[in-house]
Amino acid sequence: MKAILRLFQTFNYISSHPLNKKTGGGLLRWFRWQLGTRILPYGIVVPFVEDTRLILQKGMFANYYCGVDEFEEMFFLLHFLRDSDVFADVGANIGSYTVLASGVCGAKTYCFEPCSQTYKRLCDNIVLNEIGSRVQAYNLAMGASKGEVLFTQSLGSMNHVAARQEAGTAIRQVNIDTLDSILGNEIPRLLKIDVEGFETEVIMGADRILASENCEAIVMEFGVGSRLGYDEFKLYQKVLGYGFRPCSYSPDTRKLTECKSDAICSGPFVKNVDSAASRLRQASAKRVNGVLI
Repeated sequence: MKAILRLFQTFNYISSHPLNKKTGGGLLRWFRWQLGTRILPYGIVVPFVEDTRLILQKGMFANYYCGVDEFEEMFFLLHFLRDSDVFADVGANIGSYTVLASGVCGAKTYCFEPCSQTYKRLCDNIVLNEIGSRVQAYNLAMGASKGEVLFTQSLGSMNHVAARQEAGTAIRQVNIDTLDSILGNEIPRLLKIDVEGFETEVIMGADRILASENCEAIVMEFGVGSRLGYDEFKLYQKVLGYGFRPCSYSPDTRKLTECKSDAICSGPFVKNVDSAASRLRQASAKRVNGVLI
């Protein structure tokens, strides 16, 4: 019964994804992926945005089924970044955002992935797309101070800083540092943070960067910090305190709209809504699954 429910949820996700509504083919790609991952035990190279590609393995399907997994967030990056910009990818995983930033937009990227196995896959995707000259990859966690932290190792794309109750999970110590320390004088125009609840610590270690006028936008989500004992509303207020404003973005219309709710809103977060909106409108269209957006 659980397997049938998961299958239904997958089909619903594929069919409702904005790109699949435009192009179709998502369910056919699902069938090919199911067949391919059973025949081929190693990574499969699949097309991504423009001329970029990704090496995916079983469990890493969304960017293949749907063209891009996170439609609004990824196209915000694609329309916001330019080749003269710096991008920081905290929680890079296998590098989908890094490939978009440096492989499509031509930006300089600093990316951080603590899990050694995932870090190797990140590096493989950097090599595959020939973007090594524009990317500096670190096998590190980002946090509030330099040291070590316990990190899960067996959860694939869902690996994260370990909570105390996860003692039975495969865990190892990984090195941790701060964004302010690693980036030095570099200020990313766009910062993406995806660290499964450890965002509070990352923000604490990036005070100089976030206070800079040159750091104009953040892509991050709220909602899972309580797993590690963090107050998500305090984190939200801290981000707003740097001057960022939560917005929604429609890639199709290039419309950036500020969220006026008192409740926690998802990103992207931008410091100057009018300036960012103008920048997004002026970006060239990007091709994915045969469609220009």
